[in-house]
Amino acid sequence: MESRDTYALRRDHPGYVAAMERNHRWNFTALVIDQSFFGLALTMLSYATVLPNFVRQLSDRLVYVGLIAAISSAGYFAAQLPGAYLAHARVRRKPIIMAVAALERGGIALLAFATGFADRLPTSWMLAVFFLVMAVKSMSEGLISPAYSDFVSKSIPVRRGTYYAVTRVTTGLFSLASTYVIGWALSGHPFPQNYSLLFWLGLAVSLISLVAISCFREDPFPETAQKESFKDFFRSIPAVLRARSQFRWLIIIRIVMNLGVMALPFLSVYAIEKYGLGSAAVGKFTLVMTASMMAAAVILGWLGDRKGFKVVLEIAALMGGLASLLVLIFPYLVASYVGFALMSFAVGATLLAEINLTMELSPPKETARFVGIANTVLAPFVAIGPLIGGLLVDSVSYGAMFTVSALLSVVGFLVSCLTFKEPRSVDAG
Repeated sequence: MESRDTYALRRDHPGYVAAMERNHRWNFTALVIDQSFFGLALTMLSYATVLPNFVRQLSDRLVYVGLIAAISSAGYFAAQLPGAYLAHARVRRKPIIMAVAALERGGIALLAFATGFADRLPTSWMLAVFFLVMAVKSMSEGLISPAYSDFVSKSIPVRRGTYYAVTRVTTGLFSLASTYVIGWALSGHPFPQNYSLLFWLGLAVSLISLVAISCFREDPFPETAQKESFKDFFRSIPAVLRARSQFRWLIIIRIVMNLGVMALPFLSVYAIEKYGLGSAAVGKFTLVMTASMMAAAVILGWLGDRKGFKVVLEIAALMGGLASLLVLIFPYLVASYVGFALMSFAVGATLLAEINLTMELSPPKETARFVGIANTVLAPFVAIGPLIGGLLVDSVSYGAMFTVSALLSVVGFLVSCLTFKEPRSVDAG
């Protein structure tokens, strides 16, 4: 079942598609190596397990836990449109990817360096430095996303679900091993040297992925969009949203579903505090998250290639709602682990579905623009989700936060069922 954008590209530029297909295996391998090693690095800096528990060493206020995910998301998504503009009207994406990837690694280095001083600075200063570094790192990740997604859409013209499944499996296998490293670093060394060591190891691993990026092969794209000023590029957003009703509905669904998983960064903190677990439990939760996201990619990547990714999006919404309800209703440690697994599965499925659906709804020469627009519009809602979660926990209870999270997931499922059409269907607009 060929994706909608690949069908259009093959129809309009068969020579270009043939050239990219010749490089398919090489780029597939390079992309998998890049994603696998960078994914391993990010596991060592997980915003859902490692970083929340690092911040809890600095402060008792749970709103700071929410602020981690908020800044990570806001920085990532706020940089999307500038990143899309960088890739706009260019025939090659690799130079942009390479430059911004180097900046990303700089962000990780800054984080590792700053963490080493956590016991020498006033808590307020260390929190300010930490969140500033998080903002720099997340914004560099956002800058690369549109160009990288555009490169993937052209380099992997068929069976993208399989590509994402292979990437997630290799990343998952590496990350499973990293859980032991996380446990060793955090429980075997005093604070803050334990976290600083972990972050430096993450940087070392991420440099391997930078080598893989340097090996990408890219043919010049035969068609480019008209060059615009950034002001005009930004002003194009309302027109694109008005003209593309299905693209607009996809963004709305993504907004609701991302708010629906606001509970994710709090689940491990909740379980560790409620059941008196030690620091080594962070590694266990990371293991659960990695295995669950790997399972989502394998199962739903296969399903998406054959049936389309709309059904994957709806499965993600159901899993997210079920996760929150399970933790809310059953006050047992096993329920926390199962709920965390289900929500991690939902996040993995959502990431898989939303990037593939965005690619399919984008004109081939405008992939970077559409990725940038979708993520920019989503940005403020992703940022406030964890903050809302933290405020609900601080001012009401964990139960209130889990309830709101579950309700939003159900709303996302219903909106998708009632308004969004599978892009590969004939009548999808």
